[in-house]
Amino acid sequence: MDTDNKAKIPAFDTDMKHTATNIVGEHGLDTPMNLSIEGGHEKAITEAIVMDESIHDNLLSISDMAKLHGLTRPTLLYYDSIGLFSPVFTASNGYRYYSRVQIPLLREICFLKALGISLKEIQGHLNNRTPEAELELLAEQELKIQREMQELGRKRLALQQRLYMYKEAVNAVARPQGEPFLRHYKERTIIFKTFLENDSGDVDRQNIHLTSMELWRDLYNHEFLPAYSYGFLIKEEALKTDNMLKDGGCYIRVPVGNFEFESTVLNLPEGDYICCYKRGRPTDLTVLKQLLAWIAEKGYTVCGDVVDSCFLDTTFDEVLHDEIFTILQIPVVKK
Repeated sequence: MDTDNKAKIPAFDTDMKHTATNIVGEHGLDTPMNLSIEGGHEKAITEAIVMDESIHDNLLSISDMAKLHGLTRPTLLYYDSIGLFSPVFTASNGYRYYSRVQIPLLREICFLKALGISLKEIQGHLNNRTPEAELELLAEQELKIQREMQELGRKRLALQQRLYMYKEAVNAVARPQGEPFLRHYKERTIIFKTFLENDSGDVDRQNIHLTSMELWRDLYNHEFLPAYSYGFLIKEEALKTDNMLKDGGCYIRVPVGNFEFESTVLNLPEGDYICCYKRGRPTDLTVLKQLLAWIAEKGYTVCGDVVDSCFLDTTFDEVLHDEIFTILQIPVVKK
């Protein structure tokens, strides 16, 4: 073949995207080209022409481009499909090739995506990219990350509180039920709601759940997670009556702060509490009565409301789904 008839293909850059048809048209070739891949290089084979292969020195296959940036081939295919980042040349057999001068652009896309910026935002930014626009984009992303960090901190605190509860529960289940012990508590802030009663004026399990959920909803409205202790409050005034649950209700401990809850906000005073672990229904007061008798026998005086703090709720009761594991806390002073 006469070397003078060899077609020369211009170098590829980011502003040029060729197809086999383009190349045929540019060089006045009447014979369609068949493109094949050999050794990672593109060859245009025709009966009349052998193309200059020096162009391949400036091209990267889609696999090479993906590997260079720690991406996958499907990722680059997707970027091409949405118009975010496209090859400079697509052969008739579908093989895609990229120019080396495209590397900085894809590198920037990867960087912005690693910062958590969406592909839609990146695409809009690249369509009108200036230093001022990038400054604004990055500043907005910093604020977004700060909000996410605050949210993660809130979730981590909730997780730590729940871990503390479950760790104590796991250690406590082996102890005898109703065995008294003394524990000092710091002041705690709670939200409280009186038990809902059924048509007979009694407190039952269903209404306890409903009462508790009203408190949970109050917390959610303030974007709090109910991670702190929760349970039941039995009023001191009712302890010497036939109806110890009178005016009692559910509670959830909340962080200290000036929050306007719909529920009643109370403070559990700092002090010594006679405590014991118990398992059973919230309305079963047998262990409470035994603990009150022990307190009187040992010369203590009850000086506040009884806290029945839940460790394991009914979802841990695999048989009846009826019993909970709690710690009774009764504030006392020595006579």
